[in-house]
Amino acid sequence: MKLSLLTGLLTATLALPGCLAVSEPVCQSTILVPITTATGPRTATVGQAVTYNLVYSIGNDCGTFGNIVTNTINNTDGTTVQQVGVNGSYTGCSCNATTTSSQTTYQFTPTKAGTYYVQFLTTNNAYLTDTLTVR
Repeated sequence: MKLSLLTGLLTATLALPGCLAVSEPVCQSTILVPITTATGPRTATVGQAVTYNLVYSIGNDCGTFGNIVTNTINNTDGTTVQQVGVNGSYTGCSCNATTTSSQTTYQFTPTKAGTYYVQFLTTNNAYLTDTLTVR
């Protein structure tokens, strides 16, 4: 009886991790998506909010707008580069490709006078560049 009980407990203990390890796949990610067009002003004043209208492509029906990400680079020549990207947020394991474009806006307020190069990420290391003169 003791041997049979011990064997049963041992078998159950060895089988349990296998049952716990089986789970449904979780398909979630956040990635930068291409901005296809960006339109905005060419001039602004210090402290004035500047708004750009962005068109981007999520690429499939599992994706939605995530957020805007930025990176500011202050160059030694006095110019500023404002890099802008759109994150897509994806949930789902079986997604259908789409060619639908979506829109959002990006806004920032320049804090100093000078030339701003606003770069909108289109693909890996490729940008649409707009020049903003701030007085």
